[in-house]
Amino acid sequence: MRNLLLLFSLLMLFTYCTDDPVDESGEETVLDSYPNQPAEVIRRYQASIDSNHFLQAKLYSTLSGQAWIDTLSKIINSSGEDLDSTLLQTQFLQIDCQIQQDTALCNCLAEDQDGKYEMTYTLLKVDEKWKVEAPEEDDLWIDEQMIQDMIQQFMKE
Repeated sequence: MRNLLLLFSLLMLFTYCTDDPVDESGEETVLDSYPNQPAEVIRRYQASIDSNHFLQAKLYSTLSGQAWIDTLSKIINSSGEDLDSTLLQTQFLQIDCQIQQDTALCNCLAEDQDGKYEMTYTLLKVDEKWKVEAPEEDDLWIDEQMIQDMIQQFMKE
C-alpha cells in the first residue's frame, strides 16, 4: 500500500511539474513576470496571437482587446482550416513607442511569411500593467450577428 501511495504521489508530481505549463484550454500560461515596457508586451501579445494561444494573448489585452481576440478566435476556429495553417511567425524589426501618461502609441515595422508591413498598437495602462487595445480599424471588428448571417447565407448557397 505504501508503494502504491508513493507511486501515485510521484505520478502527480510529474503531472504538475512539466516544462510547458498549460491552462484548462491547453494553452500555455505566463508564469514569469509581466513585462513593464510596452514593446515587450507587444512582442508577447503578438507571439500569442501568432500561435493561436488566445487566452494567453488576452492576458496582455484591455477588455475591448479581449473582445477582439474572442472574435478572431471564433473566425479561426470556425474557418474549417487546419489550425496549423493559421499560425504565423511575426518578427518585429522596429518598435517605436511614444508614451503619454497612461497611453502608449507604438508604431511597428514587422515581417511575417507574407513580407514586411507597418502596424500601430495602442496600449493602455490598466492596474499598472500595459495592455493592448483592440485595433481601431480592423476587418475583424464585425458584428457577431453579421458573421452568423453570412455563414447562414453561405450554407443556403
